[in-house]
Amino acid sequence: PSGNQLNFAGGKGATQRTWEGNAPLPEPRPQAFWETIGPSAIPMREGWRAPRAATMEDLDRIVEGFAAAARRSVAAGFDLIELHGGDGARGDP
Repeated sequence: PSGNQLNFAGGKGATQRTWEGNAPLPEPRPQAFWETIGPSAIPMREGWRAPRAATMEDLDRIVEGFAAAARRSVAAGFDLIELHGGDGARGDP
């Protein structure tokens, strides 16, 4: 069996890889980060950029993105699809 994990980074997006420090990407390189969208405009941690609070249109687009990714996963032959929602909660490391 094979599986695919689908995730939305939310306010935790635009950060370094965990093994590289897990901090926000540096400001001097604006092309290196993107606008993050979260459930509210509260930053993940002190010193992090605040995400933009999601609108209903954003949520519709996110749901459709998950559905499209699930369809592609099935077409690619995955036996299992996991929707991962554990990362990105405020204060999550």
